[in-house]
Amino acid sequence: TLSIVAPRDAERLAEIAVGDDPRSVALTPDASRAFVVNRGDGTLSIVNTVNREVISTVPVGVLPYAVITDNATTAYICVQGTDEIIEIDQNTGEILTRIPVPADPAGLALWGDFLYVTHFWTGELSLIYRPQNTLVRTISTGVDTALFQSLAINPNNGIAYLPQTRSNAQNPAITFDTLSFPVVNRVDLSDMSLLRQRRIAVDVADRAVHMPFSVAIDPVRRLLFVVNAGSNDLAVIDLASGLALTHINVNANPRTIRLSRDLSL
Repeated sequence: TLSIVAPRDAERLAEIAVGDDPRSVALTPDASRAFVVNRGDGTLSIVNTVNREVISTVPVGVLPYAVITDNATTAYICVQGTDEIIEIDQNTGEILTRIPVPADPAGLALWGDFLYVTHFWTGELSLIYRPQNTLVRTISTGVDTALFQSLAINPNNGIAYLPQTRSNAQNPAITFDTLSFPVVNRVDLSDMSLLRQRRIAVDVADRAVHMPFSVAIDPVRRLLFVVNAGSNDLAVIDLASGLALTHINVNANPRTIRLSRDLSL
């Protein structure tokens, strides 16, 4: 189902049946329609948010993972089963373009003419030039990085924040704090360079956490919000000092975080 809620009132306004295993949702610029990716049955549900009903269900491929809309007329969906990004028409759901990408595309972010794609198991980041719908470049963030579901971009400086997990698979002494490391890598999108020296070790900045899956940036207060799916918590990190300001426990397996327009949670 897709739930429509009023967060300030802690009220659920509607619950709408969609497809099997819905994984991601995106809105049109006027919020009149919602696009819901259904991973289980390989479809996209187009929902009228005013009437609160599904108006169309479109087959998109095997194991779709994420969807994102632009401010014009198109939306993009990553399809893990066929390792491609598809561009669709927001009005009709028609597939306009198929863009082959490396394995396991998972997360999407837009910045100007560029679409950025995360790759779940390899930790790679791909760049697509939208005017030509062409894969321009794919960079590695390290051979030991994975669980790369999403990214967030600071629009003021073009720095991307990548929540990931580094693994130490060759470690002969397996303990909780030496086998995997929760990190947020930073990439300068102007030249797609990995800023290794500016990597944030979340367990050092805050405390022992597991599986950072999503981040959000407050560029005004220079705060980074990190959602940890494995340890069921949220770390709020001061980017100036690199240290956590607070740690908030939440319910099981949080996957995504968004800031409201006034930059509150």
